[in-house]
Amino acid sequence: MLTIDIKVQEAAEKSLAAIVPKLRAEGKTNRRWGGEDAKGAALVAIDVKTGGILASASYPGFSLKTFNKDYRSLSTDPLKPLINRAISGMYPPGSTFKMITALAGLESGAITTTKKIYAKGIYTYYAPSYTPMCDIYRTYGRIHGNINVSEAIKVSCNYFFYETGRLATIEKLEEYAAKFGLGEPTGVEIPGESRGKIAGPSERKKVNKSWYRGETLAAAIGQSDTMVTPIQLANYIATLVNGGTRYKPYFLKSVKDANTNATLFETQPEVKGKVELNEKNLKAVLSGMHMAAQETGGTAASTFLNYPVTVGAKTGSAQAPGGSHAVFVAFAPYDDPEIAVAVVVENGGQGSRISSVARDVFDAYFSSEDAMESRVPEFQLLQ
Repeated sequence: MLTIDIKVQEAAEKSLAAIVPKLRAEGKTNRRWGGEDAKGAALVAIDVKTGGILASASYPGFSLKTFNKDYRSLSTDPLKPLINRAISGMYPPGSTFKMITALAGLESGAITTTKKIYAKGIYTYYAPSYTPMCDIYRTYGRIHGNINVSEAIKVSCNYFFYETGRLATIEKLEEYAAKFGLGEPTGVEIPGESRGKIAGPSERKKVNKSWYRGETLAAAIGQSDTMVTPIQLANYIATLVNGGTRYKPYFLKSVKDANTNATLFETQPEVKGKVELNEKNLKAVLSGMHMAAQETGGTAASTFLNYPVTVGAKTGSAQAPGGSHAVFVAFAPYDDPEIAVAVVVENGGQGSRISSVARDVFDAYFSSEDAMESRVPEFQLLQ
Protein backbone atom coordinates (compact mmCIF):
# COMPACT_ATOMS: atom_id res chain seq x y z
CA MET A 1 0.00 0.00 0.00
CA LEU A 2 1.43 3.35 -1.04
CA THR A 3 0.89 6.83 0.34
CA ILE A 4 0.04 7.99 -3.19
CA ASP A 5 -3.47 9.41 -3.57
CA ILE A 6 -4.51 8.11 -6.98
CA LYS A 7 -6.78 11.09 -7.71
CA VAL A 8 -4.04 13.55 -6.85
CA GLN A 9 -1.48 11.62 -8.88
CA GLU A 10 -3.77 11.61 -11.92
CA ALA A 11 -4.42 15.34 -11.57
CA ALA A 12 -0.69 16.05 -11.29
CA GLU A 13 0.25 14.05 -14.37
CA LYS A 14 -2.54 15.49 -16.51
CA SER A 15 -1.87 19.06 -15.40
CA LEU A 16 1.87 18.87 -16.11
CA ALA A 17 1.20 17.38 -19.54
CA ALA A 18 -1.17 20.27 -20.29
CA ILE A 19 0.82 23.18 -18.87
CA VAL A 20 4.07 22.68 -20.82
CA PRO A 21 2.58 23.10 -24.33
CA LYS A 22 0.38 25.90 -22.99
CA LEU A 23 3.43 27.81 -21.74
CA ARG A 24 5.19 27.29 -25.06
CA ALA A 25 2.25 28.65 -27.04
CA GLU A 26 1.64 31.64 -24.76
CA GLY A 27 5.34 32.44 -24.52
CA LYS A 28 5.58 32.83 -28.26
CA THR A 29 2.85 35.49 -28.22
CA ASN A 30 4.15 37.33 -25.15
CA ARG A 31 7.94 37.17 -24.78
CA ARG A 32 7.84 39.04 -21.48
CA TRP A 33 6.20 36.02 -19.85
CA GLY A 34 8.85 33.61 -21.08
CA GLY A 35 8.06 29.92 -21.45
CA GLU A 36 8.34 29.62 -25.23
CA ASP A 37 11.06 26.98 -24.68
CA ALA A 38 9.39 25.14 -21.78
CA LYS A 39 10.65 21.57 -21.51
CA GLY A 40 10.40 19.07 -18.69
CA ALA A 41 8.41 19.47 -15.49
CA ALA A 42 7.88 17.89 -12.10
CA LEU A 43 5.51 18.01 -9.15
CA VAL A 44 5.59 16.61 -5.64
CA ALA A 45 2.72 16.79 -3.14
CA ILE A 46 3.31 15.83 0.50
CA ASP A 47 1.16 15.21 3.56
CA VAL A 48 2.52 17.90 5.88
CA LYS A 49 1.59 15.96 9.03
CA THR A 50 3.41 12.72 8.19
CA GLY A 51 5.75 13.16 5.21
CA GLY A 52 3.74 10.70 3.12
CA ILE A 53 4.00 11.48 -0.60
CA LEU A 54 0.56 12.08 -2.09
CA ALA A 55 1.77 12.57 -5.67
CA SER A 56 5.07 12.46 -7.51
CA ALA A 57 4.98 13.29 -11.21
CA SER A 58 7.64 13.85 -13.85
CA TYR A 59 7.03 15.11 -17.39
CA PRO A 60 7.54 13.85 -20.02
CA GLY A 61 6.91 10.28 -18.96
CA PHE A 62 6.58 6.94 -20.70
CA SER A 63 4.29 3.92 -20.89
CA LEU A 64 5.19 0.85 -18.87
CA LYS A 65 3.18 -1.24 -21.30
CA THR A 66 5.46 -0.39 -24.24
CA PHE A 67 8.65 0.41 -22.32
CA ASN A 68 10.84 -2.29 -23.90
CA LYS A 69 9.69 -1.43 -27.40
CA ASP A 70 10.13 2.31 -26.80
CA TYR A 71 13.42 2.15 -24.91
CA ARG A 72 15.70 3.17 -27.78
CA SER A 73 13.70 6.30 -28.60
CA LEU A 74 13.20 7.12 -24.92
CA SER A 75 16.93 6.89 -24.18
CA THR A 76 17.81 9.30 -27.01
CA ASP A 77 14.95 11.76 -26.49
CA PRO A 78 16.50 15.21 -25.76
CA LEU A 79 13.78 15.83 -23.15
CA LYS A 80 15.11 12.82 -21.18
CA PRO A 81 11.84 11.16 -20.15
CA LEU A 82 13.73 8.41 -18.30
CA ILE A 83 14.89 10.89 -15.65
CA ASN A 84 12.59 11.12 -12.64
CA ARG A 85 12.71 14.89 -12.33
CA ALA A 86 10.72 14.83 -9.07
CA ILE A 87 13.69 13.41 -7.15
CA SER A 88 16.63 13.77 -9.56
CA GLY A 89 16.06 17.12 -11.24
CA MET A 90 18.03 20.00 -9.69
CA TYR A 91 16.85 23.59 -10.07
CA PRO A 92 17.51 26.98 -8.49
CA PRO A 93 14.51 27.67 -6.22
CA GLY A 94 14.28 31.34 -7.16
CA SER A 95 11.88 33.36 -5.03
CA THR A 96 10.42 30.27 -3.34
CA PHE A 97 13.61 30.48 -1.22
CA LYS A 98 12.56 33.85 0.21
CA MET A 99 10.75 32.34 3.21
CA ILE A 100 14.11 30.91 4.32
CA THR A 101 15.77 34.31 3.91
CA ALA A 102 12.92 35.90 5.86
CA LEU A 103 13.28 33.46 8.75
CA ALA A 104 17.07 33.77 8.77
CA GLY A 105 16.62 37.53 9.10
CA LEU A 106 13.85 37.34 11.70
CA GLU A 107 15.39 34.66 13.88
CA SER A 108 18.83 36.32 13.85
CA GLY A 109 17.35 39.71 14.74
CA ALA A 110 18.53 41.32 11.51
CA ILE A 111 14.92 42.35 10.86
CA THR A 112 11.66 42.23 12.80
CA THR A 113 8.10 41.42 11.76
CA THR A 114 7.24 45.12 11.73
CA LYS A 115 10.48 46.57 10.34
CA LYS A 116 9.90 48.32 7.03
CA ILE A 117 12.56 48.55 4.35
CA TYR A 118 12.27 51.18 1.66
CA ALA A 119 12.49 49.17 -1.55
CA LYS A 120 13.61 51.71 -4.12
CA GLY A 121 14.06 49.41 -7.10
CA ILE A 122 17.83 49.49 -7.62
CA TYR A 123 19.91 48.04 -4.78
CA THR A 124 23.01 50.23 -4.43
CA TYR A 125 24.87 48.93 -1.35
CA TYR A 126 27.63 47.47 -3.57
CA ALA A 127 27.47 50.26 -6.17
CA PRO A 128 28.91 50.96 -8.61
CA SER A 129 30.20 47.41 -9.21
CA TYR A 130 26.94 45.58 -8.51
CA THR A 131 23.45 47.11 -8.60
CA PRO A 132 20.76 44.40 -8.98
CA MET A 133 17.16 45.46 -9.52
CA CYS A 134 13.77 44.49 -8.22
CA ASP A 135 11.72 42.86 -10.97
CA ILE A 136 8.92 45.44 -10.74
CA TYR A 137 11.47 48.19 -11.38
CA ARG A 138 13.11 46.35 -14.28
CA THR A 139 9.78 45.56 -15.92
CA TYR A 140 7.58 48.56 -15.12
CA GLY A 141 9.90 51.23 -13.68
CA ARG A 142 7.95 51.13 -10.37
CA ILE A 143 9.06 50.52 -6.79
CA HIS A 144 7.50 48.76 -3.80
CA GLY A 145 8.36 51.55 -1.32
CA ASN A 146 8.14 50.94 2.45
CA ILE A 147 7.19 47.30 3.11
CA ASN A 148 7.57 44.76 5.91
CA VAL A 149 8.46 41.08 5.59
CA SER A 150 4.90 39.81 5.05
CA GLU A 151 4.27 42.41 2.35
CA ALA A 152 7.61 41.58 0.74
CA ILE A 153 6.62 37.91 0.44
CA LYS A 154 3.22 38.90 -0.95
CA VAL A 155 4.71 40.91 -3.82
CA SER A 156 8.02 38.99 -4.01
CA CYS A 157 10.19 42.08 -3.59
CA ASN A 158 13.81 41.31 -4.49
CA TYR A 159 15.09 44.55 -2.96
CA PHE A 160 13.69 43.67 0.48
CA PHE A 161 15.38 40.27 0.42
CA TYR A 162 18.68 41.63 -0.91
CA GLU A 163 18.85 43.82 2.19
CA THR A 164 17.58 41.11 4.54
CA GLY A 165 20.08 38.58 3.22
CA ARG A 166 22.97 41.03 3.58
CA LEU A 167 21.97 41.93 7.14
CA ALA A 168 21.39 38.31 8.16
CA THR A 169 24.68 37.16 6.50
CA ILE A 170 25.30 34.27 4.13
CA GLU A 171 26.17 32.03 7.08
CA LYS A 172 22.62 32.38 8.44
CA LEU A 173 21.14 31.71 5.02
CA GLU A 174 23.22 28.52 4.80
CA GLU A 175 22.18 27.51 8.30
CA TYR A 176 18.44 27.89 7.76
CA ALA A 177 18.49 26.33 4.30
CA ALA A 178 20.15 23.26 5.83
CA LYS A 179 17.62 23.18 8.68
CA PHE A 180 14.83 22.91 6.12
CA GLY A 181 16.58 19.99 4.42
CA LEU A 182 18.07 21.66 1.36
CA GLY A 183 21.45 20.40 0.19
CA GLU A 184 20.93 16.81 1.32
CA PRO A 185 18.87 13.85 0.07
CA THR A 186 15.52 13.43 1.79
CA GLY A 187 16.09 9.68 2.09
CA VAL A 188 12.97 8.70 0.13
CA GLU A 189 12.91 4.96 -0.68
CA ILE A 190 13.43 5.01 -4.45
CA PRO A 191 16.91 5.34 -6.00
CA GLY A 192 18.36 8.21 -7.99
CA GLU A 193 17.75 11.09 -5.57
CA SER A 194 20.01 14.11 -6.07
CA ARG A 195 21.60 15.94 -3.14
CA GLY A 196 21.29 19.50 -4.36
CA LYS A 197 23.42 22.23 -2.82
CA ILE A 198 23.22 25.44 -0.79
CA ALA A 199 24.94 28.61 -1.97
CA GLY A 200 27.61 29.95 0.36
CA PRO A 201 31.18 29.65 1.63
CA SER A 202 30.75 26.01 2.68
CA GLU A 203 29.85 24.84 -0.82
CA ARG A 204 32.57 26.96 -2.43
CA LYS A 205 35.18 25.54 -0.06
CA LYS A 206 34.46 22.06 -1.43
CA VAL A 207 35.68 23.19 -4.86
CA ASN A 208 38.49 25.42 -3.56
CA LYS A 209 36.82 28.67 -4.55
CA SER A 210 36.09 31.84 -2.61
CA TRP A 211 32.75 33.36 -1.66
CA TYR A 212 32.32 37.09 -2.19
CA ARG A 213 29.96 39.00 0.07
CA GLY A 214 28.11 40.63 -2.80
CA GLU A 215 27.03 37.16 -3.93
CA THR A 216 24.83 36.96 -0.84
CA LEU A 217 22.28 39.12 -2.65
CA ALA A 218 21.67 36.49 -5.33
CA ALA A 219 21.67 33.70 -2.74
CA ALA A 220 19.00 35.55 -0.74
CA ILE A 221 16.55 35.29 -3.64
CA GLY A 222 17.26 31.64 -4.39
CA GLN A 223 19.84 32.09 -7.12
CA SER A 224 23.66 31.79 -7.11
CA ASP A 225 24.77 28.17 -6.44
CA THR A 226 21.64 26.93 -4.67
CA MET A 227 20.05 23.92 -6.38
CA VAL A 228 17.11 21.92 -5.06
CA THR A 229 15.02 18.96 -6.14
CA PRO A 230 11.22 19.21 -6.31
CA ILE A 231 10.91 16.73 -3.44
CA GLN A 232 13.22 18.88 -1.28
CA LEU A 233 11.19 21.94 -2.20
CA ALA A 234 7.89 20.29 -1.25
CA ASN A 235 9.33 18.96 2.01
CA TYR A 236 10.73 22.39 2.91
CA ILE A 237 7.24 23.89 2.52
CA ALA A 238 5.70 21.03 4.51
CA THR A 239 8.23 21.65 7.29
CA LEU A 240 7.54 25.38 7.24
CA VAL A 241 3.77 25.10 7.49
CA ASN A 242 3.58 22.34 10.10
CA GLY A 243 5.55 24.45 12.55
CA GLY A 244 9.07 23.22 11.87
CA THR A 245 8.95 19.42 12.02
CA ARG A 246 10.90 17.96 9.10
CA TYR A 247 9.70 14.48 8.23
CA LYS A 248 11.42 11.96 6.00
CA PRO A 249 9.25 11.70 2.86
CA TYR A 250 8.08 8.18 2.05
CA PHE A 251 6.03 6.20 -0.46
CA LEU A 252 5.47 2.92 1.41
CA LYS A 253 2.43 3.17 3.67
CA SER A 254 2.07 -0.48 4.64
CA VAL A 255 2.50 -4.09 3.56
CA LYS A 256 -0.49 -6.46 3.73
CA ASP A 257 -0.86 -10.19 3.37
CA ALA A 258 -2.41 -10.85 -0.06
CA ASN A 259 -4.53 -13.70 1.32
CA THR A 260 -5.66 -12.47 4.73
CA ASN A 261 -5.28 -8.69 4.28
CA ALA A 262 -3.49 -8.64 7.61
CA THR A 263 -1.06 -5.74 8.02
CA LEU A 264 2.51 -7.08 8.10
CA PHE A 265 4.29 -3.71 8.19
CA GLU A 266 3.28 -0.10 8.54
CA THR A 267 5.56 2.91 8.09
CA GLN A 268 5.71 5.24 11.06
CA PRO A 269 6.46 8.90 10.28
CA GLU A 270 10.15 9.60 10.88
CA VAL A 271 11.28 13.01 12.11
CA LYS A 272 14.57 14.05 10.49
CA GLY A 273 14.88 17.40 12.22
CA LYS A 274 13.12 20.20 14.05
CA VAL A 275 13.42 23.85 13.12
CA GLU A 276 12.89 25.90 16.28
CA LEU A 277 11.08 29.06 15.26
CA ASN A 278 9.63 32.00 17.13
CA GLU A 279 5.86 31.75 16.68
CA LYS A 280 5.52 35.43 15.84
CA ASN A 281 8.18 35.18 13.14
CA LEU A 282 6.65 32.07 11.61
CA LYS A 283 3.21 33.68 11.59
CA ALA A 284 4.57 36.71 9.71
CA VAL A 285 6.11 34.51 7.02
CA LEU A 286 3.02 32.36 6.59
CA SER A 287 0.89 35.50 6.52
CA GLY A 288 2.95 36.71 3.57
CA MET A 289 2.23 33.45 1.71
CA HIS A 290 -1.47 33.85 2.53
CA MET A 291 -1.42 37.40 1.18
CA ALA A 292 0.35 36.24 -1.99
CA ALA A 293 -2.52 33.86 -2.74
CA GLN A 294 -5.56 35.56 -1.23
CA GLU A 295 -5.10 39.32 -1.57
CA THR A 296 -5.30 41.55 -4.61
CA GLY A 297 -1.77 42.30 -5.77
CA GLY A 298 -0.40 39.00 -4.51
CA THR A 299 1.71 37.09 -7.02
CA ALA A 300 -0.63 34.06 -6.96
CA ALA A 301 -3.92 35.89 -6.41
CA SER A 302 -5.04 35.53 -10.02
CA THR A 303 -5.38 31.79 -9.37
CA PHE A 304 -6.46 31.59 -5.72
CA LEU A 305 -8.21 34.87 -4.84
CA ASN A 306 -11.70 33.30 -4.84
CA TYR A 307 -10.68 29.68 -4.36
CA PRO A 308 -13.02 27.83 -1.93
CA VAL A 309 -10.10 26.55 0.17
CA THR A 310 -7.78 29.14 1.76
CA VAL A 311 -4.29 28.74 0.32
CA GLY A 312 -0.79 30.01 1.08
CA ALA A 313 1.64 30.22 -1.83
CA LYS A 314 4.87 31.59 -3.27
CA THR A 315 5.89 32.06 -6.89
CA GLY A 316 9.39 31.86 -8.28
CA SER A 317 11.13 32.62 -11.57
CA ALA A 318 14.63 31.16 -11.38
CA GLN A 319 17.19 32.34 -13.92
CA ALA A 320 18.64 29.46 -15.92
CA PRO A 321 20.22 28.78 -19.31
CA GLY A 322 17.53 28.79 -21.99
CA GLY A 323 15.14 30.95 -19.98
CA SER A 324 13.92 31.18 -16.42
CA HIS A 325 12.50 28.08 -14.75
CA ALA A 326 8.96 28.53 -13.43
CA VAL A 327 8.73 27.46 -9.78
CA PHE A 328 5.67 27.41 -7.55
CA VAL A 329 4.95 26.21 -4.01
CA ALA A 330 1.68 26.20 -2.09
CA PHE A 331 -0.11 24.65 0.87
CA ALA A 332 -3.70 24.27 2.07
CA PRO A 333 -5.82 24.76 4.04
CA TYR A 334 -4.11 27.81 5.46
CA ASP A 335 -5.42 27.50 9.04
CA ASP A 336 -4.75 23.76 9.39
CA PRO A 337 -2.36 22.68 6.61
CA GLU A 338 -2.71 19.16 5.20
CA ILE A 339 -0.97 19.23 1.84
CA ALA A 340 2.12 20.99 0.45
CA VAL A 341 2.86 21.13 -3.28
CA ALA A 342 5.95 22.08 -5.29
CA VAL A 343 5.90 22.50 -9.07
CA VAL A 344 8.79 23.18 -11.45
CA VAL A 345 8.67 23.70 -15.23
CA GLU A 346 12.05 23.92 -16.91
CA ASN A 347 12.41 27.20 -18.81
CA GLY A 348 8.73 27.81 -18.07
CA GLY A 349 9.09 31.55 -17.37
CA GLN A 350 7.11 33.15 -14.56
CA GLY A 351 6.15 31.02 -11.58
CA SER A 352 2.70 32.57 -11.37
CA ARG A 353 1.83 30.96 -14.70
CA ILE A 354 2.10 27.42 -13.31
CA SER A 355 -0.02 28.09 -10.21
CA SER A 356 -2.93 26.40 -12.00
CA VAL A 357 -1.09 23.08 -11.68
CA ALA A 358 -1.17 23.34 -7.88
CA ARG A 359 -4.83 24.34 -8.09
CA ASP A 360 -5.59 21.19 -10.10
CA VAL A 361 -3.91 19.11 -7.40
CA PHE A 362 -5.88 20.85 -4.66
CA ASP A 363 -9.10 20.29 -6.63
CA ALA A 364 -8.41 16.56 -6.66
CA TYR A 365 -7.26 16.39 -3.04
CA PHE A 366 -10.20 18.28 -1.56
CA SER A 367 -12.86 16.64 -3.75
CA SER A 368 -14.34 13.37 -2.56
CA GLU A 369 -16.44 12.88 -5.71
CA ASP A 370 -13.76 12.88 -8.42
CA ALA A 371 -12.73 9.46 -9.64
CA MET A 372 -10.12 7.99 -11.94
CA GLU A 373 -11.35 7.53 -15.48
CA SER A 374 -9.87 4.05 -15.40
CA ARG A 375 -8.23 1.98 -12.68
CA VAL A 376 -5.86 -0.97 -12.84
CA PRO A 377 -7.28 -3.79 -10.69
CA GLU A 378 -5.19 -4.82 -7.69
CA PHE A 379 -2.59 -7.55 -8.22
CA GLN A 380 -2.84 -7.30 -12.05
CA LEU A 381 0.49 -7.52 -13.79
CA LEU A 382 1.18 -4.80 -16.36
CA GLN A 383 2.59 -6.28 -19.56
